[in-house]
Amino acid sequence: MASPLRRAALALLSSVLALGCAAGGAGRRHAAPPEVAFREGSVVLGQPDADLAAKSDQQLLAIGDAALASGDHARAAAAFDHLADLHPSSPHHAEALLRSGLAHRRLGHWEIAAERFRQLADGPRGRAADDARLLLAEALYRQGRRADARAVLDALVARADLPPDQRVRALADRGVIAIDDGDGDAAERSLQAAAAGMEATAREQVDPELWSKIQFHLGEVARARFLVSGKFPFFTEPSPGYHGLVFNDAFGPKGPFGNIQFIIRARLEGLRDVGPALSPFNAFLLLQGLETLSLRAQRHVDNTLALARWLKTHPAVAWVNYTGLEDHPYHQRARKYLRNGFGGVFTFGIKGGFEAGKRFIDSVKLASHLANVGDAKTLVIHPASTTHQQLSEAERRSAGVTPDQIRVSVGIEHIEDIKEDFAEAFGAKA
Repeated sequence: MASPLRRAALALLSSVLALGCAAGGAGRRHAAPPEVAFREGSVVLGQPDADLAAKSDQQLLAIGDAALASGDHARAAAAFDHLADLHPSSPHHAEALLRSGLAHRRLGHWEIAAERFRQLADGPRGRAADDARLLLAEALYRQGRRADARAVLDALVARADLPPDQRVRALADRGVIAIDDGDGDAAERSLQAAAAGMEATAREQVDPELWSKIQFHLGEVARARFLVSGKFPFFTEPSPGYHGLVFNDAFGPKGPFGNIQFIIRARLEGLRDVGPALSPFNAFLLLQGLETLSLRAQRHVDNTLALARWLKTHPAVAWVNYTGLEDHPYHQRARKYLRNGFGGVFTFGIKGGFEAGKRFIDSVKLASHLANVGDAKTLVIHPASTTHQQLSEAERRSAGVTPDQIRVSVGIEHIEDIKEDFAEAFGAKA
């Protein structure tokens, strides 16, 4: 039975992503760490680990497995290096080379990883060697050796016997390199060929992450074509307001911040030069409104309680539904949870039913007939003839809307003015 690391290594090899997954590291050359030396084209430990020297091949693999599982990639690399360099005749030598390369890949030791994958690629032909070539191309690319990486990938793509999934990965990687080279046509050809290869593959064999990367880089090519088309001088030409800064160079896809050029220019030049911001007077009004909000909110709830109590005793009113009234079934709960008042909206029933409700709404003068709530002025509405008129009588009642119901959103006017307006509306003639 294969060991856990063997299974992990094979899984990684079978799902190697396009070089675009790690494109951010391109162009940075990683020197080998001081404790590693090159001898006759092979990587050997400069100072062999005494703890590893007496270990068997199987023990070295197990030590590396455990180190990988715990995240100690340096320890894993040391174990696999020991087996790969000091036991070249071991039946596990190829496996050690692969695991060593993958461990150094995790550590960012791209020169060492490239050497390991090169040794595997020079071995017997087969799927494992071709996977090693794909990994070798990535390691070369990450060192900034794009021409060498492209040569490896070109050789793979030129082979008629290359399996379809490996061809797709090689084409995708070659497309990413072409993007870096500024060759949009070559990039588009390779990426389109990779996408076509994936579309021809059985659905269960498609790598969704690789597919996403291919589509992303195709979009990147399309964006680059737009930028060089001359249609967007706002981003591709020097900005006079910023001493000749080219926003696409500094904040575009090739910049250190990612493609944020649009929002940067919109915020920097838009806010500074055009001024889509509050005028001083509008800012004053906004601040004054916020600073007096608590005073107005308290006036709302105080007026509401006073109006509800007045309506409770008015001869034209059949009922009042407001939690601030002592006889409301939820009054005690409202007192527990609502410390500074009981809200600014309530309903009441007018004697005379549906027609009396409509007549009341038409007769108020201070209050406004509006469906919204929370205004500084008092708002009233008769739901049965307006917001809920399309419902049947049974549907309205199931929604809590009765023919005589009036909804009130109490404003901050003087309470006596509100009462007087309501009293006059109650006395209006049909």
